[in-house]
Amino acid sequence: MGTNYYLVTEDGNRLHIGKSSFGWCFALHVMPWMGLNSLNDWILYVCNNPGCVVMDEYDRIMSFGELCHLIVTKNCNVSDHLNVLHPDRGAAAEFFYESNNAQRGPNKLVRHKIGFGCVGHEANWDLIEGEFS
Repeated sequence: MGTNYYLVTEDGNRLHIGKSSFGWCFALHVMPWMGLNSLNDWILYVCNNPGCVVMDEYDRIMSFGELCHLIVTKNCNVSDHLNVLHPDRGAAAEFFYESNNAQRGPNKLVRHKIGFGCVGHEANWDLIEGEFS
């Protein structure tokens, strides 16, 4: 299960920021045609557009600072994680990583392998191009 986050402009347009899914690094939406290639680019964009509001897919409003805190500090306790993802699960874990184009990430998180939409990694978040669901 995951939650999508959007930047809502004063005129009501929604710009997808990214998605937080349980156990995974935050999937930060990068849009090179807009100059949004990193979290720092997103920070500059928000600073240059002060009338914007951050909202999740359930229309809950939060500050951009709160979202950045979620992105930067995200972690997962493996004991709370799905058993198949635990590193000691051997073949089951390997099957999960392989079938999801994933790899072990920081802070006991799973992260996307580069390719298939993932264009890079930064700390606790992955840089993802393309469509999100």
